[in-house]
Amino acid sequence: MHRRAAFLLAFSALSAESLALPRPVAAAPLPSSQERNLRAGFVAGSSQAAAAYKRQADQKLISLREEIVSAENRIAQLERENRSLQQTAGRESDRLQGEIDKLSSEKADLELQWTERLAEKDEQFARDLQMLLRVSDDLTSTPEGREALARYNAGGPGSYEAANLVLHKLAAERQASRERMLAAQAEQDRLDQAADLRQIATLGYDALGKGRSTTDVAIAQYEAVVNLAGEYGDWITLAELYRNGNYLDRALAAAQQAEGMADTDARHVDALVAQSDAYFLQALNVEGLRNFEAGSEQLVTAIRENAARKNEPKPGAEVDSLTGLDATLGQFGSMLSGLGKMVALFEMPPEIALASEKLAEAERFVSSDGTRANRLALAVIALRQGEVLQLQQNADLAIFAQSKMEEVKEFVTTVIPQAMQAKQEGEEAYKRFEAAAGLRMKAVMGGMEDWQETQTGASKAAEEKFRAAHTIYSALLAQEPDSLPLMRGIAACEEELAESLKVLDRKDEAEDWLTSAQERRLALRQFDPSSTLLKMELGFNHLQLGELYPKESSEAKIEQFLQAYHLAEELLQADPNSALNWRLMGKAKAMLAGAKAEGFAWEDVVAHYEDMRGRELLAPVDEQALAVAKLSRLTN
Repeated sequence: MHRRAAFLLAFSALSAESLALPRPVAAAPLPSSQERNLRAGFVAGSSQAAAAYKRQADQKLISLREEIVSAENRIAQLERENRSLQQTAGRESDRLQGEIDKLSSEKADLELQWTERLAEKDEQFARDLQMLLRVSDDLTSTPEGREALARYNAGGPGSYEAANLVLHKLAAERQASRERMLAAQAEQDRLDQAADLRQIATLGYDALGKGRSTTDVAIAQYEAVVNLAGEYGDWITLAELYRNGNYLDRALAAAQQAEGMADTDARHVDALVAQSDAYFLQALNVEGLRNFEAGSEQLVTAIRENAARKNEPKPGAEVDSLTGLDATLGQFGSMLSGLGKMVALFEMPPEIALASEKLAEAERFVSSDGTRANRLALAVIALRQGEVLQLQQNADLAIFAQSKMEEVKEFVTTVIPQAMQAKQEGEEAYKRFEAAAGLRMKAVMGGMEDWQETQTGASKAAEEKFRAAHTIYSALLAQEPDSLPLMRGIAACEEELAESLKVLDRKDEAEDWLTSAQERRLALRQFDPSSTLLKMELGFNHLQLGELYPKESSEAKIEQFLQAYHLAEELLQADPNSALNWRLMGKAKAMLAGAKAEGFAWEDVVAHYEDMRGRELLAPVDEQALAVAKLSRLTN
């Protein structure tokens, strides 16, 4: 349910004219060929270019990419040879340097051809390219900018940080100069400073997607921008970052700011979907969990007391096993758990209704002309509508669930003393008690058939939405078989379909859809192994598929859960401030503990969620997971 916005926003130009400040006397300019190489490397290596390549890759682009990589490898080899000759110097070193310069220029030609072809094929990248070129022109116009760009283009550990330090220093120096200007220049200063910080934030967001920065750092960088002069793209990206960091109120406010700045139908759709996401997550309220957790602990205590009393010697009488009563209590325990989750999920129907309303409003902005953009927008909206529908149509069950929980808790807290009293009165009295307890259990269970019918209806309605989205994505993918975003969209539809089919008890179909989704996600990971988003999506898929496997497939279940666990380890190492990363790890640990995997215990799961609470990353849905972990710790 957590969806990322477009990965990298357009850069803002950093120019002497926009600052209206005198520049210090610059050092001798670099040769134009070296400036050109820096610009070409920056544009071809940008996240926008990578995203466009995923959307539009064809044989020509692949061939150009291979030639670029070959040139890079050859340049690196010649540079190593040249470094070994520089101690002795001489003509051979000069010759090698000349060949390096020539190859670098040729590589820049290839990179520019590659980006130009991408721009011809991809309208979004054509717009991005203009901004990228403006930024690279500006950066190469100063020694500091050239230094930052060269460091960033170098790649590898520390390259982003090194470039970031230079840009921070440059931004600080410009701000110090701006502060000396007259008061009449204040408004222009504000816009200029925002442009400086937007460069830092943009590089930081790019680094976050590559696992080289953290969510909280990216949030702080974008907050610095919007506190001065936020634009549409700043707010829509900040809304996404807030959702990932579990700041749901701020995510909603940022999405609302973006809607106020939307100047096209497509932007209106994005802003409204972002608001729906925030409302949807807020709807996962935790109020019912207090009853769930307290009632569960009462149940466990009662069962333990029962077990202890069965083993107490009683003079003159043999204590028989209370097997029938234990089974009854076990059924009530399962019922209590299920109802507790329902209340936790559906305690706040107003937010669910607001999420649905925002999606309906977004749908009105989509024209019916059948263009690719509009068809894709309809697919995204249908997918979200299915997710909301699963909650929206079940909202009325909260009151029913709450009343059932109260009956269950009352039964649990009174049945043990009554059973012990009946046992002391003799075998006949105990048999009469067991019969009465069975009748009472049936009374408590009354109405459950209606509950399940409502669940089935909701799942069927959601299934229709997911299939509609899947149909649109499939048709688009048939026209663009190499499109990674479309493959991601289809995988999400298949995973959501599986969830609906599980409720409808069509588990074989659900497993087929999940297996298909996993194959797609594994293919996506091979294409872009550094993407944190693709790692996370694959991790949740492993959990979903492993959970669906039957108990007899314990080894297969554990293997799926372990795959998710290892992906969560990588993500947490890269970004320890992301609530999503912590949530994936918590779910993986819980699944492994539940499957009795070696080295995983419920005590560790509880500690994990308590650690999240200490870091202020615990969301309502995590509170529910913590309650389940505490109950499991007591009963295992």
